[in-house]
Amino acid sequence: MRFTRARTNVNGTALVTGAYPGHSGLIANHDYRPEIDSKHSIDVEIPKVVEKGDQLSGGKYISFPTIAEIVQDASGRTAIATAKTVGLLLDRHVNPSRGKNCVTLFAGESRPRDALSRIADALGPFPPFGQFTQGDKWTTKAITEILWKDSVPTFSLLWLGSRILRNMDPRQVRNRRSLRLNLLMKILLLSFRR
Repeated sequence: MRFTRARTNVNGTALVTGAYPGHSGLIANHDYRPEIDSKHSIDVEIPKVVEKGDQLSGGKYISFPTIAEIVQDASGRTAIATAKTVGLLLDRHVNPSRGKNCVTLFAGESRPRDALSRIADALGPFPPFGQFTQGDKWTTKAITEILWKDSVPTFSLLWLGSRILRNMDPRQVRNRRSLRLNLLMKILLLSFRR
């Protein structure tokens, strides 16, 4: 099997399952799966695609359990917050009977769906597409100020977007990335001091 440049959804799935692409069920961010849509290629992380994939495969759209699912099976609490849609793939089975107070937050959506309202009440709505730095800040605050408010869960994952770096001159990337990471790291460190 030949692979092209690594992709967000494929990498994210590999990280949280430990399975190589092709074994996890995902080999590309965009794929043609006629059983899901016979006329178009699909974005593999879109909620309606993931739900249909799980429905058709008996809950095996991702072939292996994720770290979050394993922790939840052991009665641990999880918090996943991502500024990108990949978050749904990292834990798409938020199930109240399996994981008490577990939340998966991804690009302004959540599982369970009602978890988003308290976050949006506190932080406002997720920033519109294209405002990537603001989306990263919103997501970081969501995990540190809301999801970790009472305690840090057994497993947490914070995944931030990187699109801001794509169109920059390579000489600027290092300085811009450092500034951005320093700001986000300060937010995280301050949250632990509470």
